[in-house]
Amino acid sequence: MDVKLPALGEGKDTGVVLGVLVAEGDEVEADQPLIEIETDKATAEVPAPRAGTITRVAVARGDEVSTGDVVATLDVGESDDDDPHDDDQDDDDQDDDESRERASDEAPDDEETDSPDPDPDPDPDPDPDPDPDPDPDPDPSGHVASPSVRKLARELGVDDLSRVAATGHGGVVTLEDLKSHVRHALRGDDEPTSSLPDLSRWGEVERRPLPALRRAIAENVTRSWEMIPHVTQGDEADVTDLSDALEAIEARAERTVSPTALVVAVVARALRRFESMRSAVDPAAGQLIVRDYVHVGVAVDTERGLLVPVVRDADTRGLVEIATEVERLAQRAREGALDAEQMQGAAFTVTNLGGLGTTTFTPIVPWPQVGILGVGRMAPRVVPDADELTTRTLLPLSLSYDHRAVDGADAARFLRWICEAIERPLTLVA
Repeated sequence: MDVKLPALGEGKDTGVVLGVLVAEGDEVEADQPLIEIETDKATAEVPAPRAGTITRVAVARGDEVSTGDVVATLDVGESDDDDPHDDDQDDDDQDDDESRERASDEAPDDEETDSPDPDPDPDPDPDPDPDPDPDPDPDPSGHVASPSVRKLARELGVDDLSRVAATGHGGVVTLEDLKSHVRHALRGDDEPTSSLPDLSRWGEVERRPLPALRRAIAENVTRSWEMIPHVTQGDEADVTDLSDALEAIEARAERTVSPTALVVAVVARALRRFESMRSAVDPAAGQLIVRDYVHVGVAVDTERGLLVPVVRDADTRGLVEIATEVERLAQRAREGALDAEQMQGAAFTVTNLGGLGTTTFTPIVPWPQVGILGVGRMAPRVVPDADELTTRTLLPLSLSYDHRAVDGADAARFLRWICEAIERPLTLVA
């Protein structure tokens, strides 16, 4: 029996093979993982549907696969031929035969003499959905695509794949390429790649396929930027005495507390006070949906790209507990061990680039959230104090928000509340 890639969830139909966990000839048990897939910032395993012997591995590490593609062939012995789908088809055929016999028996005699006899043995219809070949094949235009992509292209009326900009390895048309082509066709505009000049005119170039995670990030930020009218404004927190306060907290908790964890704790409490910042805009319904939960996303820089795990119910947790959870999620993100659920449901996001030397920047609001806080590098600054100048350590903060849900004055109050709370971290200890 063929083991096919199942639906990946969350509207995702493609993934990249991170690892092949079996080889031809291996004996496997039911539900034993066969391959590992990366999809939209998360990883998942494809299990064996039954116990048996692997007779063919149809994919390799780095391959892009789509829902319905065959990833392996499994010999399950005598039960291999007992495909429930075949049984259903046989039952359907039998029901059709019985229906035709009843219709023939119930038909009036004059109709039987006046109508020509039907073909007693018509040719069976070809299988409308043959098992897809995992290897990409060229269509008549010469472009290469997987069977599932070519099938969907036919269903969507894309007869000529040469019109689709291919980004897959070796010029393969991926499922995302096809979807992008159809989206732009429906809007009546050109595909983004059509405006790119021939860069090889000025020297050598190398085309590299975008990894699945990079494509997911590109898709998400593009959607957010197109859908959300962004505004970014900044403020600064005086953190001159923050180091001493954190040392006192860490001594009591017997563990370190990162600046990111501190900001997450402060933001969570601010979100409980300023409900518009934890809302979502539904323009089709003309509604503002206010979340009654405070889950905070935390951007983590990894070797594979930016991942954003979510701290659940952060407004009900103390600073030390949040610090532990942020550290745990960040570690799982760097190990590639996050699942999709751990990166969904955030009401707001925090991203800290201070460790890389950044001061202020314009973070993009992740749709369907309405706000994101960027944290910059703290540094000493000379500031006026009464009638004299003094040196203080300031932490720059950049708040981007959806202007449909939040006005500038509300955003300013929200950001100022955060600054003042960061300056008094001892109030967050629990």
